[in-house]
Amino acid sequence: MYQKNERIISCGIAAEYNPFHNGHLWHLRQTRSKLPDAIIIAVLSANFVQRGLPAFIDKWARTKMALCNGVDLVLELPSFFSCNSGMVFAQGVVDTLNAIGASFISFGAEDPTQLETLSCILSQESDSFKQTVKKALSNGASYSKAVAIALDAESEGAGKFASQPNNILALSYLTYINKKKYAITPLSIKRHGDGHNECASKIRSLISSNNRKIFVLQDSVKTELRSLLPESSIEIMDNCFKDGRVIDSNSKLYEFIQLMLLSSDKAYLRRISGMDEGLEGLFAANIRKAYSFDDFIGRCVCARYTRSRLQRQVIKILLGIDKWTELALQRTGAGYVRVLGYNPAGKKYLRAISKTAKLNIVTRLAAVKELPYKKIAQIEFKASSLWELISDARVKIDEASTKPVDYS
Repeated sequence: MYQKNERIISCGIAAEYNPFHNGHLWHLRQTRSKLPDAIIIAVLSANFVQRGLPAFIDKWARTKMALCNGVDLVLELPSFFSCNSGMVFAQGVVDTLNAIGASFISFGAEDPTQLETLSCILSQESDSFKQTVKKALSNGASYSKAVAIALDAESEGAGKFASQPNNILALSYLTYINKKKYAITPLSIKRHGDGHNECASKIRSLISSNNRKIFVLQDSVKTELRSLLPESSIEIMDNCFKDGRVIDSNSKLYEFIQLMLLSSDKAYLRRISGMDEGLEGLFAANIRKAYSFDDFIGRCVCARYTRSRLQRQVIKILLGIDKWTELALQRTGAGYVRVLGYNPAGKKYLRAISKTAKLNIVTRLAAVKELPYKKIAQIEFKASSLWELISDARVKIDEASTKPVDYS
């Protein structure tokens, strides 16, 4: 146990680890080198990720990957937050880290020097900033594009910087920390080599080339993956293939979306969070024409709606998240912290903070009984069930009874 009054340093990392690759390992090692005595805590996206897609492998396998590669404690970012806009995603991450007393948050960015200045602009939201955003939206821009235009008006070149995927979430973390006045210190790690998205794209391309008729990773695919992934990630992923617990195609997801959109009336769709006026008509006009999920989303993409925004929207439809629920849960936050896994150091940290944590720490969703937080747990149950249905899982995981991964 920690000694009384001993200062415990901990550092959080918002992560999808979908899957855990060498870029993640580099970031983790850089964080360790700067904070050698810190407990490293990953706030891990649940089974649906921020781009609005089901995770390639489930959260339990990704938890194992994180623990195998040096993370001490893995906490869940519920699907309500993990499959949402950048600011709501950041809210879930930062509130979780604040609740368990994290000292730092570590993230990757292209140019760390600009982050603090831009986060101040975003958190202060001057009248001129708000007016520029409003005007851009009225001209048909997406929200993210409107914010970029407003940032450019406040600081030349800021819009382009803020539009880069690697910087958007970093800005969201800092903006939310400033807004809530949390005592969490940002630790920005400059990215190197191929960008995160490029590395993930290479991995997905290799995986899609694997013969889906055999429940195993082919040796030729493993050989190429070794330049992109730690060996432990490949081994865990191989086991996922053997159990059919992999989603490397959106074909089954599209079947669910087709069924939902074709069987739901417009009144129901309008009640779903994020269904702006006319969006249900856009979906209705394209659902019968499209031959695949990617084709359907591609037909719906326009100046106002980005691909990620549309993908998140259809997941909200499948999960039945209505506008009032969205507003209520954004106001209240998660209300609990769920543990997905730990090593001995992480377990020791949990014991040390158990009496001082600002939110209840749970290991099972069934333990969340208080409204409105129970609604987040119910959405998580539904999201996990949906993931199981979309996958070709021959071995099912029961969300209600699964215990945290103990990496001792």
